[in-house]
Amino acid sequence: MKEFKKYIVVQKIGKENDAGSKARADVIEICHARGFQDFELVSEQFQNRKIYIHHARRFLEPLEQRREIAKQFKFLESESTVLMQYPLPGYLKHASTLTLLKKIKQKKRLKIYAIIHDLDSLRNVNKSTVAFEKKWISIFDALIAHNEVMKSYLISKCHYTKKIETLVFFDYLTDFEPTQPSLNDSSVIFAGNLNKSLFCKELKCIPQVIFNLYGPITDPSTLQAPNVRYCGQASPDKIVSTIQGDYGLVWDGPQIETCSGSYGEYLKYNTSHKLSLYIVAGKPLIVWKNSALADYITKQQIGFAVSSLSELPAALSNITKEQYECMCRNVRTIAKEISCGPHLAHALESIL
Repeated sequence: MKEFKKYIVVQKIGKENDAGSKARADVIEICHARGFQDFELVSEQFQNRKIYIHHARRFLEPLEQRREIAKQFKFLESESTVLMQYPLPGYLKHASTLTLLKKIKQKKRLKIYAIIHDLDSLRNVNKSTVAFEKKWISIFDALIAHNEVMKSYLISKCHYTKKIETLVFFDYLTDFEPTQPSLNDSSVIFAGNLNKSLFCKELKCIPQVIFNLYGPITDPSTLQAPNVRYCGQASPDKIVSTIQGDYGLVWDGPQIETCSGSYGEYLKYNTSHKLSLYIVAGKPLIVWKNSALADYITKQQIGFAVSSLSELPAALSNITKEQYECMCRNVRTIAKEISCGPHLAHALESIL
């Protein structure tokens, strides 16, 4: 029987201290372990051309880009499998690119799949964004989505009718093994882009809780408060063993009373990569009550959910040492799984 080639589309991945680069790099590593070969949709050399970063690029790039993509696909075997990480980089988001890919796919009888990291139509809700995303999504023969809530959205709003597998949690490849922690001061960790996480400026309004903040921020002095500690930043690989505290918080938006705004509302649908970071670090989770995985996290006893961060003092004081140790044991069980990459591997086996 003929064995068809499998490819993972790769592009230059930055070394920034954020979850996005770690998530995409882990997908590539997991795919490599399962026989996928690298495929550059647009070569790094082409991306780095001066014309590509010049203001005139918007006039010249569609034609140049179509030629480059066609050239890259020229030597790809017919009937190959191609996995893409969605969304594609901004410089590829053109209707002409989509049209070209459809033609190439049909001509070469390719199977093209996608793992979703983010959905622009959920982060930037308007008719044009939703319509454009529907067109892009339709090209894929199957999708790997975050969770069942996102799956329902893809079916009902994007009208996607083909197969969708879900991850529950993103894999987070690491050799770090969390130990059984002891409950100290019920301190709460938040790791992320602190410039974007505006609610952090309001944490001073919850003086009973100590917050340890990790991540990039332009002016750390804006976070200064007796109960708020700015602890610096580290790479996604190093932060696992760096973060200190008893719980990991997933929250977004400008308020502590609820998750609001486009970033906050997005938590209703996505599985934050922060969840996986906290899990492999051995930390029980604190999430918004309306977030996509709130019920799952509560039922699995790996954390708890609140409607407002103002509820934290009472919620934390009610957790006994025995309850905390139980949550930590459950977290460590999941940590052993996602640190090796089985969630994506299982999803790939189901769609290929």
